Formats: sequence, C-alpha cells, structure tokens
Amino acid sequence: QIFEGFKELDRGSWCGKTKDEIGTDMLARFDACDPSVTPGDGGESYPALKERVLKARDKLLEITDVGKASAIVSHLQVT
Repeated sequence: QIFEGFKELDRGSWCGKTKDEIGTDMLARFDACDPSVTPGDGGESYPALKERVLKARDKLLEITDVGKASAIVSHLQVT
C-alpha cells in the first residue's frame, strides 16, 4: 500500500535549480529547518513535511496489527 504522506519533499520551483540559483544563504536556512523558509511557488517547508509525515505514520500504526510490522521506504528528508 502506498501512503501519500511519505512522498518526497515538495521543492516547488527550486526543483531543477542549482544551489547557486537558489542561494547558499536560503539553502543553509532551509537545511537548518528555518520555518520561515519554504521552497518557491508552492514548495513545502520542513515543518509542513514533518506534520505530513507524522500524520501518515500515525495512520500506518493504526492499521498495523499488534505484533506485526510495517516497512517505510522513502527519501532522506521523509525518514
């Protein structure tokens, strides 16, 4: 089963741009989880990512039977 809550971070208009095009200061603030930094044009901040992933985790735990296991395969920021 695929949970959309575990999908990759939405980088908005940053997708396909170089670090120089985004700006080293902006990337440093983003990597430091600065909640005021969101990738351009609809991208997703780390706090928004965290909220989405934790909701998906909780949903997965609800449907996982006691004594059983579930596996999550994702990109770095999600895990």
